[in-house]
Amino acid sequence: MSEVRGATQQIQGAQSVAREGEQQAQVRENREQREARAQERDAQATEQREARAEAASAQRAQQQQQADEQTETRRQQQAEEQRQPPAQDRQEGRGEVVDTVA
Repeated sequence: MSEVRGATQQIQGAQSVAREGEQQAQVRENREQREARAQERDAQATEQREARAEAASAQRAQQQQQADEQTETRRQQQAEEQRQPPAQDRQEGRGEVVDTVA
């Protein structure tokens, strides 16, 4: 009888060790899955930050280009205005520009 009891205890002990091993494996697997999800979230957050930074940089470049174009247009207009006398001081006729004395 004691042999049966001893064998039963050994079997129960082995089963307990096996369950503990399975639990440890499950805990380890759960931890690895959490770490993988955290890494994926970090990677996505990094991609989003980089995309936002690129978009902001592109927007700044576009705004700078527009400002440069406006500046150049104003410069050209001012240069043109300096080349021509004011409209009230000239008369145009037969393709000729004649200055008038007021």
